Amino acid sequence: MLFQNPDNQIVSATVEREIAFGLENLGVEYEEMHRRVEHMLRRFQLLPFRHKSPHYLSGGEKQRLALASVLAMEPDHLILDEPTSLLDPAGRREMVRLFREWHDQPATPLRTTVLITQFPEEALLADRLLILQRGRTAMDGPPEALLRRTEELAGLGLDSPVRFKLQRLLGPLNSAR
Repeated sequence: MLFQNPDNQIVSATVEREIAFGLENLGVEYEEMHRRVEHMLRRFQLLPFRHKSPHYLSGGEKQRLALASVLAMEPDHLILDEPTSLLDPAGRREMVRLFREWHDQPATPLRTTVLITQFPEEALLADRLLILQRGRTAMDGPPEALLRRTEELAGLGLDSPVRFKLQRLLGPLNSAR
């Protein structure tokens, strides 16, 4: 699980030890642990921070570290609880890029990923979208189809991605030509 605030899950004195922490608890052999830690340090651009305390990292770097630590364990299921909500726009884009890259990797061992987000653009990453209201399912289906339903979403107090709003507004103009 990847939490909204990475400070709530970082427990080790160095970046390298943080990535190794979960692997040690799983009993992963040293050689395999070393291989995975090295891979994650590279993949998440954390090599320069390897021997530094995680608490000196920026918010985006901490979130990358938290994600690297979780993915190093090669989980079957992954829950991402608003992992970009504390990041600036550049940090959000970087995390989305990392999610896409990981998801599109052919050898990804994950079977299920649950992404909890308040950002409609991030919801487009999903294969299936559930929109909840007051603890109940209000909408369920493919993200592209659901997020185009701008009026229904507005009725639920939600926004569509800007591109869908623009398409809806420009649609009558395009058909008038």
